[in-house]
Amino acid sequence: GTVYTYELNVPAQNIMSSSAIPGVTKTVEWFGIDYYGEFWIDAPGDYTFQLFSDDGAKLYIDDNLLIDLNGLHLVMNREAPLHLEAGRHTFHLPYFQGPQGLALMLLIKPPDGEYGVFDLRDFGPPAGELKTSSN
Repeated sequence: GTVYTYELNVPAQNIMSSSAIPGVTKTVEWFGIDYYGEFWIDAPGDYTFQLFSDDGAKLYIDDNLLIDLNGLHLVMNREAPLHLEAGRHTFHLPYFQGPQGLALMLLIKPPDGEYGVFDLRDFGPPAGELKTSSN
């Protein structure tokens, strides 16, 4: 199926008491998510991404592997800095949920900022780049 979301914000939890990933599946084990999209950067600079996952996840920015948390494991996290120019960028985050725990969170720290959940609503296209249709 297809699911649309602005953020990945599923903190670590015990799957026996979990409702899985809201809006994605009621299954708590042995499933995958292939999350991808695009975002815009207004101010160029050094951004840091932080990924938390319980089981396999990889973060690609502009088709380049930035964070690799592949494999079956308990909650792990990694962060990686990346210089981003102003404009459009792409991301891809394949995720695999195995047995036991569940977690999937993607955070971003802008230049001179604090970590926060990577929410696409905060990184939308400039008004001039929005596509409109005319009838």
